[in-house]
Amino acid sequence: TGIVNDLHFEEVTFIVDLVSTTGATYYMYAGALIADASGGLIVTDCSVDKYSVIDLKNEASYIYGGGLVGRVQASMRRPVVFDSCTNAGKIVAESSYVYLGGLIGLANGDRNSEEAFYDCSNSGEIIATGKTNAFAGGIVGCAYEVDGFYNCANSGALKGIVVGGICGSIKKSYTASAEGLEFESCTNDGNIVSNSMSAIAGGIVGSFENAATFKNCINNAEVSILGSSAGGIAGSGPASDFISCENTGKIKATAHAGGISGQGTSNFENCTNTGKINGGTAGGISGNGAKSLFECSNSGEITATSYNSSSSRLGVGGIVGYCSGATVTN
Repeated sequence: TGIVNDLHFEEVTFIVDLVSTTGATYYMYAGALIADASGGLIVTDCSVDKYSVIDLKNEASYIYGGGLVGRVQASMRRPVVFDSCTNAGKIVAESSYVYLGGLIGLANGDRNSEEAFYDCSNSGEIIATGKTNAFAGGIVGCAYEVDGFYNCANSGALKGIVVGGICGSIKKSYTASAEGLEFESCTNDGNIVSNSMSAIAGGIVGSFENAATFKNCINNAEVSILGSSAGGIAGSGPASDFISCENTGKIKATAHAGGISGQGTSNFENCTNTGKINGGTAGGISGNGAKSLFECSNSGEITATSYNSSSSRLGVGGIVGYCSGATVTN
């Protein structure tokens, strides 16, 4: 496992424009600290300043770009842990597949070791443009086998296809319990936008594929996409637990929009929304789906708009736009 402590990067600039030959496949990695790392990595108290720029273009393949690390791969008993790290630099990339994060573009963890982010932040603008897909996250663009994010924050503007203020997309290779993936005390203050009809976005995470626990997370920024699902905390994911989460930002999506969750049959406890919500199915707490709601409230304006003439459902609710079989208490 590599260990890095107390490094601070100023005025770092990477500008790469790679034009590939027909049929060729290229992989491009870029980060102020490490382009591509394997065998685990522990990074503490490292930062990239606001005058730094990573600007990458790769005509036909994959780009992994992060303020500190482009891509990192853990291994058995060799963890990936970032603690008290920050990025303020701008990160821009264009290719077929793009993975951009304030700290890491792509984080590949290992289920047998710890992968987590503590007290990390991003204030830099991140723009991911992908012909096929583009992941953008304030801390990590795309993550596999990562256990959690704790007290992390984003204030940078983000743009991509799958976008989250903290993490764009996260997945574990097995069906985890609600305790298996955690977002705790994370905050987003950076506006999130996408002009892609395939977009999924959330103030904390865009897309997650395993049950998770979101606790004391807050979104104060606008999340506005042309795609299917947007939420103040999470865009789309399976049944999970949202506890004491709050949204004050404007949330807008073509299909499902919710103050806390865009789509997912989840449990919501003591969650609040004061932001304006607009979507095909729109709700103050959840746009589409809920299992249980306990002591949740909404005071934001909720509107439903039909963006697609073929849409089979249009709904608006102060708490939930559409659900089946939910339990509501207080």
